[in-house]
Amino acid sequence: MRPERTPQAPDAGTTETVAAHDTQSVADPELDALLFYATYGHSKLDPEVRLLTAMMDGAEGAGGAAMTLVADTLGKTDFVDEHHAELFELIVSRWKDGELTDPTSINVALMDQGVAARPLRDLLVSLVSVDAPSWRLPDLAKQVLVAAYRRQFQRATTFLQQVADEAPAHELFPLLRQVGIEQADADQRVREFHRQVADLPVRDAATTPVTAGRPALHTTRHHASPRSDQS
Repeated sequence: MRPERTPQAPDAGTTETVAAHDTQSVADPELDALLFYATYGHSKLDPEVRLLTAMMDGAEGAGGAAMTLVADTLGKTDFVDEHHAELFELIVSRWKDGELTDPTSINVALMDQGVAARPLRDLLVSLVSVDAPSWRLPDLAKQVLVAAYRRQFQRATTFLQQVADEAPAHELFPLLRQVGIEQADADQRVREFHRQVADLPVRDAATTPVTAGRPALHTTRHHASPRSDQS
């Protein structure tokens, strides 16, 4: 499979920052959902689904530098589905606290949240059947990040079309330049993530334990005696 490619960032040669335009900075959930599900549908091909599954693979999550990189780079705004975003934040939070991130442990944590967490528990059940091993984590995170970048780019083009139709002539170029700077920053974020992934230690899918480099775990009241295969 060919790697995702992003447009070349403009060589602006400036460190000047411009505040985001209100219309540009606000995502359109309906447009995002349409663009996303027209591409993937609600299926096992969904990169968000596969990423979440990889993050829960094994008793201690994906482990090591890859998990740390994903947790530090991606955020809830990189996800189209709000439930995916919420589950991502829960997994990352538990990871950073040194708690177990396997599906069973996540389910117990969601049960503690009561009825409000029912949609996330239903999502969790659907993820169990998805095949996305932890060693795929860097590539799956790339897919989610690039998909988010594409949606942002599409929102920018929609905004520019609106500007072309409605903005006064003397505002056209400043607004275009503003959008260009914002998109250059977004492009750089994707490129930097690709660079950091390339610098990760090479992992052998067959032999690398999922616990490598894992932060020290501590138990919760629901896991007073972790199973030996979850240590």
